[in-house]
Amino acid sequence: MTDSGLEKVVSAEQWQLGASDTPASLLDAYITVFQYQNGKLWTKGLLSLAVGGAPTYAQYTTGAVNPYVRVLSAYNTTGAVPYFDRSSQVTLFDAAGNPEETQLLGRSQYKAMIWDPYTGQKLAEAANTRFADIAYSGFDEIHVLPGTVSATVTVGNLRFYTGYEKTSPSLTGQGRCYALTAPFLSGQPPCTITGTQTLSAGRAYRLTFWASGVTPVIKTGTATIASTAIKPVYTRGSWTFYEVRFQPAAAGTLSIGQNGTSTTYLDEVRLYPAGAQMYSRTYEPLFGIRSENDATEHYTWYEYDSLGRISAVHDRDGNVLSRTTYTLAP
Repeated sequence: MTDSGLEKVVSAEQWQLGASDTPASLLDAYITVFQYQNGKLWTKGLLSLAVGGAPTYAQYTTGAVNPYVRVLSAYNTTGAVPYFDRSSQVTLFDAAGNPEETQLLGRSQYKAMIWDPYTGQKLAEAANTRFADIAYSGFDEIHVLPGTVSATVTVGNLRFYTGYEKTSPSLTGQGRCYALTAPFLSGQPPCTITGTQTLSAGRAYRLTFWASGVTPVIKTGTATIASTAIKPVYTRGSWTFYEVRFQPAAAGTLSIGQNGTSTTYLDEVRLYPAGAQMYSRTYEPLFGIRSENDATEHYTWYEYDSLGRISAVHDRDGNVLSRTTYTLAP
């Protein structure tokens, strides 16, 4: 695994030192369980120091020659590991081995994540939900490799044709957005964005997005969501932030399509159950985070200088929250 560049932190321990700086009592520790399979390192679960722990060094090692006996136990058994609780386990992975769904043990709660299939960067994370109930795209991900033609792709539980992705107008003045518009080439697929997962009948969902242009047509299955339910919340320039709260009458997939012959630009499409919280990010290639959207829909975006250093931070109104100037020391 080292030869393949797959080194990972397996465990960390924080000890209170006693006489002669020897370990006296364990203050905190965790063990991450990995599985190596098909050339990839898969994160399988996490063990955390049990509440009321703080064992002594002798108790923790139980006289074993190998002081990492608990790490070995975590890998060699599915049962209890003394002084540790199994706090989470990964229940779903993407093709690259990134965790898409994690169960928080003891609380029957789940956390879901969406990853960029090419860069491996985390695009979105949602608490208190299963992976099948979320969707996200900021349309800044690398959907097709450079030099290849446009294609219908599935990313973040959404399916769409990359030929409709545009660099202008964009919400932040950077990155890309998606155009709901008529096909501009013969034989080109329609512009409709469709969900890949079946939404549950009667469950409350929240769909949010930014749009420039007329309100799009939104459906679950064959049922159209009333335009009065697509509520504008906030406007910035030509862009409006919309919120849609709905409960499908019947199980079906989400679709977002063109309204008549008008063109509408979309950005930051997020879907999740009403009781969940989601945050999302987009990235500046080679630099870092381009924008962040938190659980309360507060949008922050970043500027970088030519050396890849953050030079300014903006709020969703474009106001400068901070500006940094770098100079050489004399």
